[in-house]
Amino acid sequence: GQGFGTDLKNVDVTLAGNPVKILALTSSQIQVQVPDKSVTGFLQVTVKDRGAPVSSTAEFKVIYPPEVAKFAPLAGQPGTLLTVDGKNFGMTIDSIRVLVGPDKKQQFCIVSKLTDTKLTCQVQPNTLSGPVTVKVKGMGEALTQKTFDVWTPVTVTSFTPKDGLPGTLVTVKGGGFVTKKGATSVKVGGKALKVTSITNDTIVVQIPDKGVAGGTFEVNVKGRGTAVSPGTFKVILPTKIATVKPTSGPVGTVVTIKGQGFGDNVNQIAVTFMGFYCTVTSVKPFEIEVIVPDGLTEGISGKFQIIVTTGGIAEAPKAFKVTKPKNPKVKAKPIQ
Repeated sequence: GQGFGTDLKNVDVTLAGNPVKILALTSSQIQVQVPDKSVTGFLQVTVKDRGAPVSSTAEFKVIYPPEVAKFAPLAGQPGTLLTVDGKNFGMTIDSIRVLVGPDKKQQFCIVSKLTDTKLTCQVQPNTLSGPVTVKVKGMGEALTQKTFDVWTPVTVTSFTPKDGLPGTLVTVKGGGFVTKKGATSVKVGGKALKVTSITNDTIVVQIPDKGVAGGTFEVNVKGRGTAVSPGTFKVILPTKIATVKPTSGPVGTVVTIKGQGFGDNVNQIAVTFMGFYCTVTSVKPFEIEVIVPDGLTEGISGKFQIIVTTGGIAEAPKAFKVTKPKNPKVKAKPIQ
């Protein structure tokens, strides 16, 4: 302007009514420093003995850089909604940018809600763990001291084997598993399993001795979510014989054997009696029917034996007695 004079003692400058410090003065120019906590307003100059104070024709806008106080959550997967608290964010989404990740590898966190003190943004795919940066156009930027930890979503892609006896070790493949003790748990058919080893993408669990019939594997990581296997695991019960009825009869008698672990495939089961193969007429997981083979002598007794490819070998708890045959026929071929 003009008419300022050159004597600092005679000149006062205010911003929005509050005094500001004069750094330099000539008759046509004054340099002042905007103090902390200033607010937007008109600049006013007063020169002693030079008339009434004069004001600037426009307001001076005081700009404060954004500040971040906190953000939550501190960890999450892509897609997580991140809430950032602070101040001086402005009120226009187009003027603010939020980035997450290490320097030079930051990804945009898309802002969906905004006030001057709070914003919400969504973490995008391929984001890496790192600090949160808030940039406001024309106002500066703020960088958090803490980092947002990006973790892989919990997934289960496969498991092997597909079936097995109690005690079987099963390898579950996927991602997002946490190796810290107690952080990752596994169930099958709703039954908790023992984890014998774990990495970020592989878990080895053991099928318990009892109480599990099978089902889908369910992997839960604390604070991160749950994933279910795409298929079901079948528990194969060890072969056991509980009862044989009747307990006696001639050659050709149909005998019902009850127990467990028989399966349902006639091609995977064999039944013998006194060294002879028995014809199997019906197979169910807990019950089979066989025919007492030809060639056995009246009065002989022995125990039925079942051999199942998947479940093992079992012998009847009690003997079966061969009675007088009704129609003696050709002897059966003994097992080689």
